[in-house]
Amino acid sequence: MVSLLSGQKAALKIVACTMSGDSVTPSSDPSESISLMINPAELSLKRKTEFSRCVPMGDPGSGRNFSRMQPDTLAFVTVFDGTGAVPVPSNLPGEVEDQLDALNKIVYSYDGQQHQPDVVQIVWGTLLFNGRLTSLDVDYTLFKPSGAPLRAKVSMSFQGFKSRQEAAL
Repeated sequence: MVSLLSGQKAALKIVACTMSGDSVTPSSDPSESISLMINPAELSLKRKTEFSRCVPMGDPGSGRNFSRMQPDTLAFVTVFDGTGAVPVPSNLPGEVEDQLDALNKIVYSYDGQQHQPDVVQIVWGTLLFNGRLTSLDVDYTLFKPSGAPLRAKVSMSFQGFKSRQEAAL
């Protein structure tokens, strides 16, 4: 992948991962990844720590005891386009509904063996984020005369994931 630091364009890529034991491995199968047509204009990464709710009586303001760190949250918005105005990457079909089906296959499908959705890896420039989809909102914004969608704005949010081994470190 070309680094964004070089000034060349790189598409945000979402890759399905397999979990075996305590490790998470991104798939090398091209059908288990998707490169976005339009990179996000904004990307939100949130981190949160929690502290004990109990404050000892007479505490002079030294603060509460640390409790835990919440998983990171990554959120962004992208656009899927079927008008032909935006070049379609080779791993995406031309129709918006088919593009959304390809996205859902990667980020939303339920793994019957793991009994949970797959972990995905999101790669873009210097960003490398492992997580699971927590929300996916689709707003259709342009249609063919037949009613088939030509453009969709997709908002996605992911909760960070760490294997037991990574968490122990």
